Amino acid sequence: MCGQTWVERASARDSYIFIQAGPSFGIADDSCTGEYEDTIGLNGRVGFRSAGPFGLELEVEGIPTSIANPSKSRKRKSENTVVVTLNGKIYFDVGHFEPYLLAGLGLVTFTEILFRAANASDPEVREQTDLVDFEIRLGGGLQFALFDPVYGFAEGSWAKGMGSFQKYSFVSWTVGLGLRFD
Repeated sequence: MCGQTWVERASARDSYIFIQAGPSFGIADDSCTGEYEDTIGLNGRVGFRSAGPFGLELEVEGIPTSIANPSKSRKRKSENTVVVTLNGKIYFDVGHFEPYLLAGLGLVTFTEILFRAANASDPEVREQTDLVDFEIRLGGGLQFALFDPVYGFAEGSWAKGMGSFQKYSFVSWTVGLGLRFD
């Protein structure tokens, strides 16, 4: 196996399990109003890669946002979104780099906490809203060899809520490290 890249060695194996983690930069319409806000979150996944071009992974992404505008409305809002999807992947072997496409279905949980005060002497009032619904995720990325069994990856994806959460959507870019277990 000398002289082969880890991608070539991996595709020659029966299969392997992997974990990946990294920060996400997201642009989200958490409030479903068409007003997008940027945020930084965390992304982690565990998956299985077959000997062929197919893989399956469970992805978890947390996307917090916080909006404060005390001068206009004396309101402050905090939103937390957690997305869990089961993604199918198709890999394309092109030497040291391994591009892939993914499609997934999962759940999105959304928590909105609104803090408001009528005037400076009133105590802060807290209202909380929790929503859970299905979502779809589509995207693509690129894995690249660092040193065996560690690799880097960069990925972009788009997620869209379904059902009562159908106006919810976000785009995220994730970079991070992966580890293969043979």
